Amino acid sequence: MYIEAREKIYYSNKQHIPLDTVIASLQGYSELIKMLPTVLEHLDSQLVIEDIKVYIDEIKSGSLWEVLLIGLAFGSQQSLDSHLTGVNDWSHEKLMNAGITDKNIRNGLIVLVAILAVSGASMAMEHMKKLLGGRNDSAATIQANNNIFINIGADAYGTTSDAIQSAIAHAINVHGQTKVAKEARKIIAPAKLEQGAEVKFFSEANASEDPVITFDKKLVEALPNYDFNEGDVSIPQDGVEVFITSMDLERHKSGWAAHIPSISENKRIPISFNSNENLDQIALDRNYRADIRVVYVRDKKSGDLKPKRALIMSLGKKLVNSYKQNKIIESSS
Repeated sequence: MYIEAREKIYYSNKQHIPLDTVIASLQGYSELIKMLPTVLEHLDSQLVIEDIKVYIDEIKSGSLWEVLLIGLAFGSQQSLDSHLTGVNDWSHEKLMNAGITDKNIRNGLIVLVAILAVSGASMAMEHMKKLLGGRNDSAATIQANNNIFINIGADAYGTTSDAIQSAIAHAINVHGQTKVAKEARKIIAPAKLEQGAEVKFFSEANASEDPVITFDKKLVEALPNYDFNEGDVSIPQDGVEVFITSMDLERHKSGWAAHIPSISENKRIPISFNSNENLDQIALDRNYRADIRVVYVRDKKSGDLKPKRALIMSLGKKLVNSYKQNKIIESSS
């Protein structure tokens, strides 16, 4: 039996997305979709998927639409021969027994792809927490959404959330955590280019015009798009306290350092600014809330990530107290 599913992915970006990023995202979808037989066959050990193919049906510019056509061949050669001759009751019964109707398989495919993507991101986040001493609030956002998506998948397939979770975990184990996380990063990358962008997943078979699953802006912001096994890692942090302790009024890129408690309580971190920042004013005010990017480097001996420097992306509200004043207040309270 052969079923084709037409799935749509929408990125709400307002700015143009580089072609290389679009191509990479399509490659990410293709690779995760090819993992779906492992998921589906785990849901029903009697089910056999002989082949899966992914085609680009349409790409629309502006806010990016990627439309994919997914073809799946189910059953043994006997079942395919039966389907071609019109005697396909066996194939239909097998699918129905697995809770996979035509509508289910179409809705469920894009749901499973989304779950794989978030699960891959969740694994990367767990790895980051270990490397960075367990510090990251984004993990809670990712896990909460992952739980919601698992329940949506269970509803689409008429099974339990535990069964979906088990099938996803099995696929990740078979295809490898590194592979799943790598393809997940490709899928997320277009939305990560623009603050506030979202990713919405649609199915043509869904009676409603609403998306089946949405990666809202909070989830997109939380999802990592970096590889912990390849060189330095740059991680954004928004609204953090920056207490400047060293300055060079002639240079934006060197000679500056700050205490940034969200990175390290005691170690001063080298910082740099955009070239349009007013260094004289910064030196006068010194203490800010700021949006930053922290660059971490891997320690060759321990394998842990260590903060190397921080890039000040934008300065926000000036802080009343200095780093030392805060410490005095904390010790006296």
